[in-house]
Amino acid sequence: MGEKEKPEVSPSEAEVPEEKKKEAAEETAAPDLIDKANAAAARMEQANAERKNLLSKEEALKVKETLGGKADATSQSKGESAEDYAKKVMANEVDTDGK
Repeated sequence: MGEKEKPEVSPSEAEVPEEKKKEAAEETAAPDLIDKANAAAARMEQANAERKNLLSKEEALKVKETLGGKADATSQSKGESAEDYAKKVMANEVDTDGK
């Protein structure tokens, strides 16, 4: 037989280079993944700090509006206008004694 015979290699010896390649790939991928996770965590912490700052400003503004007597923009006055009140006073239809 003119064919060259391949030396027999046990399956464990054939897998070793593949395993080393996989391990090497995992070792290089792990720091990249960790670095990406750390960068994402830093961005999240920065965003949380900014949101906290904005929230405290928003709360302070709401307190000022409440204490300042500023009404919400959506509320409408249900009372009568100044002109209508003046007409009632002139017609003596309003109790001006306060009783």
